[in-house]
This record gives sequence, structure tokens and C-alpha cells, in this order.
Amino acid sequence: MNKLLSKFSPSRWLLMILAAAFVLRVAGILWGISFAPPVAQQMHPDEPKIFYAAMLFPEDVYSRTDLRYPTGLHYLAGLLSLPAKSAYQLDLLSGVAYTQIVFLLARSLSILSGVGAVYLSYSIARRLDGERAGLLAASFLTVSLYHVRHSALATTDVVNSFFMALVVWLLLSRPSWGAGRDQRPHWGNLAALGAALGLAIGTKYSAAVMAAPVVLVYARQAWSARSRLGQYALQLFAVALVMLLVFTLSTPGALLRPASLLESLLYESGRVDAGRAGLQIDKLLDMFTSQLNDVLGWPLTLLVVIGALGLLWPQNVRKYWPVWLPVLAYLLFFGSSMLLRYYISILPLLAVLAAYLPARGLARGSTIRPLVAMLLAVALLSSLSYTLRGLRIVLADTRTAAAYYFYEHVPPGATVGGPLFGNLPRSQWTLPHVDDTRYSVISNLEAPEYIILSSIHYDRIQALLATQGVRPEYVVSDDLAREHKLIPTPSPEVLRLHDQLLNGAEGSQYTLLEWFKPVDNVPIEFPPPVIRIYQRDAEQP
Repeated sequence: MNKLLSKFSPSRWLLMILAAAFVLRVAGILWGISFAPPVAQQMHPDEPKIFYAAMLFPEDVYSRTDLRYPTGLHYLAGLLSLPAKSAYQLDLLSGVAYTQIVFLLARSLSILSGVGAVYLSYSIARRLDGERAGLLAASFLTVSLYHVRHSALATTDVVNSFFMALVVWLLLSRPSWGAGRDQRPHWGNLAALGAALGLAIGTKYSAAVMAAPVVLVYARQAWSARSRLGQYALQLFAVALVMLLVFTLSTPGALLRPASLLESLLYESGRVDAGRAGLQIDKLLDMFTSQLNDVLGWPLTLLVVIGALGLLWPQNVRKYWPVWLPVLAYLLFFGSSMLLRYYISILPLLAVLAAYLPARGLARGSTIRPLVAMLLAVALLSSLSYTLRGLRIVLADTRTAAAYYFYEHVPPGATVGGPLFGNLPRSQWTLPHVDDTRYSVISNLEAPEYIILSSIHYDRIQALLATQGVRPEYVVSDDLAREHKLIPTPSPEVLRLHDQLLNGAEGSQYTLLEWFKPVDNVPIEFPPPVIRIYQRDAEQP
């Protein structure tokens, strides 16, 4: 085992880890994108927010009034895709090609950020505890399911994880905030720290928690060198000034429409207030552990918990504060309103904590080194298997499979039920793509030849139908509909048709033609739904 550990130099191990991180993250870049009919479709509810803003750049800068989300990634993707936009406007590119280029550029930014976050987790852990800790932290993040899966999506989570980790790395690089032997500040590194903080907040407002360790750095320095209080205050002011400048460049709406920004920040604060109210640490710890188990799988979750317990030693509290302080601030900010994808932003830091104890067990001369190496191999292989299962779900997506089936088996000109199901709207990303130039898309209540159902919608309707008293009139109260997260309240016609399709209720005119189920049940957010395709009976008008 010792020979295996020393077979390659640390730099070679790091290159192999980064290569593995890239392969795993780039594997899903074409998820939902097709270079042949049927045309690509949306697969995640957050991607269109970035995708459409990128396509509308730079006009979106002046027209955007919704600032609930910062626009750093949106406009960077838009800036990079400007040549493709010009080619499209000159009729040198088709609309489909332009759409695919924007999608691929936005996703590529996320993939590169994901690999960069792996490198930063290595650098942070290496600076704190040496080469072994760095390689372990990078390995853990490489095989983290949520970080891998979301790296191939045009969403802000992985990009935000890179910039949050970058802030921590810069804080651990003493010249970036202190003064050298000549007692003069390093203004370039101070600017880098401010820019990283501005970009972190410019991708997700919640990254403002990173201000806590930055302020603490200067508070500690000012306390230990009171005679230089003015100099440290000036440095902190410089960091804040660069941060505001970079944030404004990434989210120019903050400067153009400050009232909208304030309204957005109040919205974000109000959204998580319920989670912060009545804070009970024991319940939060139980929730976080359970959620981490879904995000990372149990082996890495166990290592994170053990690593966090290592902070009980006073010397580790002082040594690891740039890592644990932003993690703690982030978790307390969201409280019980924490969602699984929110963990992605702090996964590089959690990987550093997870590497703490195993790195000591692998130290030369340790009597348990072979045992620790074997247990780590099992943990990494288990996490890799968990991640590959999650990727398999994505790559064998039910919506894509249903779209191809529909294109190949349904004749052109057929009437198909569209996204609007009576008075209930259905999101495009929840359904397989239907080419409205090939098929006649009509209301699902107008007896189309084909109706497509997605479990993202019909599961809630099926639960409502199981409620006592709904049948046979199919009239429900608004309160009952809200309880089942159905807004607006579904009309009796909508409920009746669903009952006929799903349960074979009296009067059904349709037969289930084909259905598509996910290939696994790994608990990923927004998993591929079950898709059902119904065909109207031939004898029906």
C-alpha cells in the first residue's frame, strides 16, 4: 500500500485528479442538447434564467427589472456569445445553432469553474495541512455527486463555489491582506481579494457571508497591531471598494435600479426568515446531516462530520477558521430553508474539512496508514459509484427518450396537447420537446390525438384525486389545492381528464401508448420525471 501511495509524485496525482474531475463534469454537457431532430430542450428550471439573459445581452442590462438573482454568470455567458449572436443576426447561423452555442458556452463556464474549485480545495487543504490533505480534499470534491452533476448545468451554484473557495484561498495567502517585511500593503493582492468577493456575490447574493472572514482578518490584525489601525482600515476599505465595483460590473442593475435591488434583497431575506426563526441547533444538525447524505453519499458525509468534530481542538479552531467560519455563517443564514443544491457553494470547503483526519492517518510512520488507505479507497469508490449512478440518470433522461420516441413514432401533422393543461400551466423543462412546426399543438382539453403527462405535475394531481370527497364532481377548494401545491386551483375538467388518464375513470377516450421511467432512484434535485404518452382511441372523434 505504501508503494502505491508513493508511486507517483504529488503533481502527477493532482493532474490525474483534475483530469478525472473534468471527465466527470463534462460528461453531462450535452444533457438535453441535440444536433439532430428533435431539437434540444430545457432540462432544469434554473437554466432558462441564465440562458435567456445571455441571449438578450447586452439589451437585458437596460431592460431587466427582476434582480432576485445577480447576473454575473448570465452576462459573462452573453459577452462570450456575442460573436455567435452577430453571426445569427447576419443570417450566418441558424436560430437552433445559436441557441446551442449559448447553452454550451454557459455550461462550459460552469464546468471550468467546477474543475477550478477542485484545484482550490487542493490548494486550501495543502496550505493548512500539507500535500496529503490537499490531494484528499481534491479527490473528495472530484467525486461529489451534486458538484459533478451541477457542473454540467448552466446554473450559478458551481461557479459560486469556485469564487467562495477563491476568497478563502486568498485569505490564507497572507500577502493578499497583510503587509510584507517592508511594512507596505500588497495592493494587487488586496484587489484580487475584493474582486473574488465581488464575483462571489455577483453569482449568488448568499455569498455575502464571505465578508465575515474578511472582516475578521482585519479585526485580528488591528487588535495585534493597534499602532497600524489606520493602515488596516484603509486596506479593508480598498477591498470593499473593489468588491462593490466588481459586483456592480457583474450586476449592473444594482446601479441602474437600486430600488429593484433593495426589493430583491428583501425578498431573499424574507424567503429564508422562516428557516432562521426559532433556531434549534440539534434539529438543524440532524437536517444538515440528512441532506449531506443525499448530496455526498454516506462515506463522504461521515468524513465531513468527523472532520468537523476535529475542530473541537482549540488549535484547530484557530487554524481552520477561514474554512469553518464561512461554512457556519452560510448554514446559519439559510437555516431550515436550506435546499440540497445550496450545499454546492460550500462543498469545496467541506471537502477540506473531510480531509483533515484521513491526512493524519496517512502520515509517514503512522501504524494505521495501510488501514486508512484501504478505507479511503472504499469510500472514494463508493462515492464514485454514487456519482456515476446520478450521472446515469441524467444521461438516460426520460424527457430526451420520450422526445425521440415521439418524433419517430408519431406522424407529422398529428394534434398534440401543449404545455397548458386547461387552467394549469406546465413548465417546458418538465416535458419532452414537441416541435410545433411538425405537429399541431392544441389544448389538452380539446381532445388532441396525443397527450403527454409528466410526473412532476401529475403526482400532485394524483394525490389530490386520492383526497376524500374530490370525486365525482371534481370540485376542490383553493385551500386544498394550495395544500397540494397546485396553483391555480385545477378546474373540474382538468381533474376529470387526469382521473381518466391515470386511473381509467369512466369516460376515458385514451390508451397509454408508452411511458418512460428514470433508470435509478438516486436522490438528485429535479430528477427526470416519469413521462406518459397517451393516444386517443381510434373510434373517438
